[in-house]
This record gives sequence, C-alpha cells and structure tokens, in this order.
Amino acid sequence: MWRTPSPCQSTKSSHSSIPQLHSKPLFCAFMSEFIIKNARPPICIISDVVMGWANRVAQSFNTTNISFSTCGAYGTAAYLSIWQHLPHRSSAISKDGFFPLPGFPDTFRFHLSMLHQYIRAADGTDEWSKFFQPQLALSLNSFGWLCNSVETVECTGVQILKDYTKLPLWCVGPLLPEIMLKPNKSISSSRIMDERTGKEPGLSPQKCVEWLDLHPKSSVLYISFGSQNTISPSQMMELAKGLEESEKPFIWAIRPPVGSTRKANFDQNGYPKDSRKE
Repeated sequence: MWRTPSPCQSTKSSHSSIPQLHSKPLFCAFMSEFIIKNARPPICIISDVVMGWANRVAQSFNTTNISFSTCGAYGTAAYLSIWQHLPHRSSAISKDGFFPLPGFPDTFRFHLSMLHQYIRAADGTDEWSKFFQPQLALSLNSFGWLCNSVETVECTGVQILKDYTKLPLWCVGPLLPEIMLKPNKSISSSRIMDERTGKEPGLSPQKCVEWLDLHPKSSVLYISFGSQNTISPSQMMELAKGLEESEKPFIWAIRPPVGSTRKANFDQNGYPKDSRKE
C-alpha cells in the first residue's frame, strides 16, 4: 500500500518532505516484482492525484492508470484549478481579495482567506508549485478519476470536476471506516471519530442517524467547512444567529474557531465558551 498526503490532508511539513513523495523508482521496482510473480501486469494502477508520475509508470508497464482524490468533487476541482492557474496571482483579483477560478461558473468567486498559507505563497517558482503543478498535470492524462463523493449529494461539484478534467469520473464515496456504516456500532464509531478528530463527539453517529430519520426528506441543513478550514468566533456567532432565525433543523459540524485549539471548550448550546457573548 503506497500512501502520500492527499489534497485534503493538512500539509504542515517543510519543503524538504516533497522529494519523499516522489517514489517512482521504488514503485517501478515493485511493479517489476509484481509482474515476475504474477506473469502479468495489474489490471490498473490507482494512484493519488499528487502521484501523477504513476501514469507514466502505468504506460511503461502496459497497464492503465486511474487517478484518485480523497476529497469531494468541488474541493478537488478547486484544488486543481488553483494549483494549475494560481489565480490569486493574476490581475483578475479584486482589491478586496476576491478572484474567479478557471473552470468554475463566472458567478463563483473565491477569496484569499480561503487558501492555505502555502498556496497563498505559491508563485510558480516555489517548491510546492514545482511539485504539484507537474504531478496534477500528469494525473489529468490518466484514463479516468475516482472521487470521494456522492453525485446525488454533490451534483454541482461533480459536474464542474467532469468538465474540468474532461475524463471519466466515478464517485466512490463516502469513504468511511466500515464499522461507522454498520448499525448498533455507536460506541466503536464514536471511538473512531475521537481518534480522527482529537475530540470526543457530542453525539454518536447512530443517534445522529436516528434524529435524521425523524425529519422529512431534504428538510435538514448541513453545515461544514471541511477538515482544514474554520471561521472566526464572530463569524461563528453570526452563522449561529442565522441558523436560529431560519427555524430549520440543522446539523453543524463545528470545528474550533480561528484562535482556538481542538480542545476548546463548548458551552451547553454547542458554541465555544470563549466566543459566546452573554
């Protein structure tokens, strides 16, 4: 099993770690051993989108390469477009930090604050750009893409990604530990969530599903900013007020606001104690 940081993983390491991702010689040796042992190449090579070199390896061993993104479709499309075009460096960016993204509808606008610090610093000559840009370009030459998404849930993002890659796209999500998908496993699945997030969930997945089943179809709002992004305490409070005034049932996957840690305390209403104004 070959693993590399995917677009959805937090990349906090220094530039010195980048060469370690480029494991082409080792993988070629593995492929040679595989073919000797099995008398044939594998049916296909499924590789992370940042391992674009796997496409050339697949061609050299007369097999097929399929790129795989652990992100959802919308995030993957944005990740591709931002790294390939660096639009935050173009003249199209407005004075207040908004910019259009190639491959997205003209009405869509992104903001500098949405970008990770190492992407904001990228200018095409930095080490991250030199690694990601060619790898993503190679991945776009693969036979097709697998994406951790569900088309019926993320129809807009899936269509944007299809149009951007111009390749066959298969949604294979949501990718979760098998035990989290089984009924009556709330204790074990809660333990997994604790390990993945660093904080025990306030509500078990089973209880959450039971609550959802009490509501009509398409009646519950879901709010999440992903696994890397969060908002400020003031923004969090404004969002909370809006949800309250909407009088709609909702599930909010709350991460600590900017300036807080994972272990930040939350009050009885689910809001961070250090940001709630009494």
